[in-house]
Amino acid sequence: MSNHTQGLARDNGATGFSSEEITAIKKHVFDTEHPIEDYETGKVVVRKFDADAEIADAWIRLRAGNSLPEDRLLLEHELAELTYLRENPGVTYQEAHRVANETYNWQDSVRLNKREDFEGEW
Repeated sequence: MSNHTQGLARDNGATGFSSEEITAIKKHVFDTEHPIEDYETGKVVVRKFDADAEIADAWIRLRAGNSLPEDRLLLEHELAELTYLRENPGVTYQEAHRVANETYNWQDSVRLNKREDFEGEW
């Protein structure tokens, strides 16, 4: 997948993502358990992220070499998030996510086509 990102301009002046960065991002998003504050109880639990259709779609596009501008932003966001978690042991995912959003706010740039609208008409 890093071959397909080589032409992507990055905010740090580089182009593309290294295979090490892609591997770290993939592990962070799909495999690693994180300290996540439970929205119902407020307790911190250690678990993997919930599945996310938009992230899955972005990953598929990136692997196929058909990325959208917001897909690069997703990679930057996840890299910032995992870096913050590594550099600040004991913080929750929510804090790392908030910090990553200060620079790379992917969630506000992606259309949420796959999620159910519980507020709209049935």
